[in-house]
Amino acid sequence: MLQVKQFGRYEIVCKLGRGMTDVYLALDPADNRHTVLKIVEQSPDPWTQIVLEAERRGALIQKQLHEVDPRFVEVYDSGEINGCYFVAMQYVEGKTLAEILQAERRMDPAKAARYAMEVCNQLDKLHSFQIEIDGRKRAVVHGDIKPSNIQICQDGSVRLLDFGISKAITFTHHLTYHNLGSPSYCSPERLHRGQVDPHSDLWALGATLYEMVAGFPPYQAQSTQKLEELIRSKRPPRALPEDCPGSLKAVIRKTLAGEMENRYPTAVAIEEDLQLFLANRPTLAATENHRAWEVNPTLEKARETARVLPKAPRNIVAFLENVWVPIAAVTIGALLGSLVYIEAAYGYRFWTESKPIRGYRDYARRSVTDINADWNLYKELHQRNFPLGRFSPATWLSQTLRSSYVAAADDVIDRYRNSSDPSLADFEWQRAQVCLQHATELDGSDPAVRGKLALVNGYIALLQAPQDERTAFRAKEGFDEARSYLPRSPDPHLGLARLQVYNFRNVGRAIAELSEAERLGFKPGPREFEEQADGYLFRAEQELQQAQKSGVPQPESAKYLSLAQGDLERARNLYEPIAGFSNVSANLNRLYRDRAKEQLLQAKSQKPANPRKLMARRPRSWRCPEVGNNGSSSRSGRSKGLCLRSAGANCHGWWAHRSWSARALFWFFLPRHRTFKNSPRVSSGAS
Repeated sequence: MLQVKQFGRYEIVCKLGRGMTDVYLALDPADNRHTVLKIVEQSPDPWTQIVLEAERRGALIQKQLHEVDPRFVEVYDSGEINGCYFVAMQYVEGKTLAEILQAERRMDPAKAARYAMEVCNQLDKLHSFQIEIDGRKRAVVHGDIKPSNIQICQDGSVRLLDFGISKAITFTHHLTYHNLGSPSYCSPERLHRGQVDPHSDLWALGATLYEMVAGFPPYQAQSTQKLEELIRSKRPPRALPEDCPGSLKAVIRKTLAGEMENRYPTAVAIEEDLQLFLANRPTLAATENHRAWEVNPTLEKARETARVLPKAPRNIVAFLENVWVPIAAVTIGALLGSLVYIEAAYGYRFWTESKPIRGYRDYARRSVTDINADWNLYKELHQRNFPLGRFSPATWLSQTLRSSYVAAADDVIDRYRNSSDPSLADFEWQRAQVCLQHATELDGSDPAVRGKLALVNGYIALLQAPQDERTAFRAKEGFDEARSYLPRSPDPHLGLARLQVYNFRNVGRAIAELSEAERLGFKPGPREFEEQADGYLFRAEQELQQAQKSGVPQPESAKYLSLAQGDLERARNLYEPIAGFSNVSANLNRLYRDRAKEQLLQAKSQKPANPRKLMARRPRSWRCPEVGNNGSSSRSGRSKGLCLRSAGANCHGWWAHRSWSARALFWFFLPRHRTFKNSPRVSSGAS
C-alpha cells in the first residue's frame, strides 16, 4: 500500500480501492481536474510482471477505444514514476453494480435488463474493434465482465471499467482465478481451454444479469477447484426467484446455456431480446423449445391376484358376530391405557434426562470437554427415540442446542476480528471448531455455518506445527471455502491476507485481500498494519538477496536495490506509528540493518569500476620557513630563540619522520609568533 500524498505532479485526494493495483482519486494541477490514478508497484516477481504487462496493454487499448466511443473511460496519461507504473484515467462519479447489490441485495428485473442491454451495446462496439499488437490485427475482448467492473453513473449511464487485467488473459491463454480472473463469471469453454473470446464476455454478462436478478452468483461451491468443476459440468444453475418474469428467465437461461451453439451468437442478439422483454413482447429465447429433463419411468408392478380364503365354518362365524363388539371395546381400552401409561413414563424420563441441555447454553465460557459431554447426551437421547422419527422429542432440543453452538463459535470469530492481538494461539479456535462441527451435524444445509467451520479450520491449520507447504495449502483451501460460503464477510479475507504475508510471502496479494475486507466493512488496526509492514520487509530482503547474487549485471542489481529501498521505506512508514506493538520494535531494528546494507550496496555500485591506484610518493624534506640556508632566522627583527628550528638544528630529521596528518595538526596549532624558549631541543640548538 503506497503511503503517499503526492505522486509525480498528481496530488492524492483519497483511496478508491485496492486490489492487484492501488486506485486513488487524485487532482491534476496542470489541467485542474480530478483523475483516477491506478498505480502498480514494480517488483521482480512473476505475478507483478503479468499485471504490469496487462495494464500497459489495457491502457493502450482503452485509449484507442475512447477515440471510437466516448462511453469508454478516457486515459489521460501513463508511464513510470518512482519505480511504479501508473495510468491516469477519467474520473466518473457513481457506484459499481457490486456496491449496489451489496446495499440492495437484489435488483428490479426491468432495471437489471436495462443495465444489461447497455452493456451489450458497449460490448458490440468492443468486439467489432481491432488493434494491432505485435504486428498482427487482434480482436478486442473485455474478458473480466462482472458486477464490480460495471459502473452506474449519477445520470444513470453505464460504464465498463478495468481494461487492464482482461487483456493479460487474452494473450496468456491459460489463466483463471488463481492469476487474473474470477471463476464465477468464466464460461465452461474458457475454464476448459483457457482462451478468452467474445463468447466468454457474453456468458459473463449472463452470469452478471443472473446475479442482479437473484442476488447471488449462478454457481457457488466450497472451493475454487470445485466451482470450476461445477461450471465445466454444464449443469444449469439454481432456479431464479419466482417473481422474475418468464421471458427474462428464458433470456438468462439461453445466455448461460452449457453448449455454445445454444447461446446467443452476438451481443446484439442479447440486446434485441432484452428490448423485446422491456416492450412486453415475446422474446426469441421464450419461443424456443427446450428439451425436458430425462427421467426414468416408474414401472408399476402387476397386481397380484388376491387369494381367496376358504370359508370358515358357519358356527364360528355366527359366534364372532355376536361377541366381536365387547371384545373389541375391551381390547382397544387396554391398548389405549397401556399407551398412555408408557408415553407418560417415557416423557417423564426424557424430561428428567434432558434437563442439562434444555434451554440456551453459554458454550463460549465452557470447555471442550463440557461441550462434548452435552453433545453425547443429545446423541444418546436422539438414538433412543430414533424409531419415533420426526415425532421424537429429541428434535425439540436440536434448534436451541444448535443456536448455542453457533453463538459460541461466533464469539471466537468476532473477538479475533475486533481485536488487535496478532497471536492466533490466544483465541479458542478448537472450541469454535467443535461447536461448528456439532452445529453442522444438526443442520448441514446452512451455508453460513459451513463457511464459518471452513474459516476456523483454516486458522487451526496455521497453528499446526511444523508450518510447511502442505499446512499452508490446507489453510488456503479452508479460507477459500469460507469465502465461497460467506461472500459478504471480511473474515476469510483477513485469514488469506495473513497467509499471503507469512506463508507465501506475497505482499501484493495480501494487500488485495485486506482491501476486500475493508470494502466489506472491516476497519484495519495495528495488527493489519504490522502484517503489511512485515510483507514489505520480507519483499525488500528478497530484493536485497537478488541484488547481491554473483553474476547479476550492474543495471539489474541497481534496479533491485531501488525496489528494496522503496519497500523498506513503505515498511518504515507503517512500523513507526505503531512502534512498541507486538514485534514492531524488533522488526524496526531489522529494517534499519537492512537499510544500512542497502546503502552500503548502493555505495559499492556507484564506485568506479577501475579506480586509479595512488602512486607511492617519496617523503621529501621540509625546510623551516623561519630558518635560512645558513641556519639563521630569515625574518628580520627576530632572535634565534624565536624560531622552532634555530641555527644549526637538523630541520629534516624530526619533521620528515612524521605523518602528513601529524604535520598538518602541528602546523595548524602552532602560530608563528609563539616562542619555545623552554623546549630542550631549541635550547640545545641555541647553545
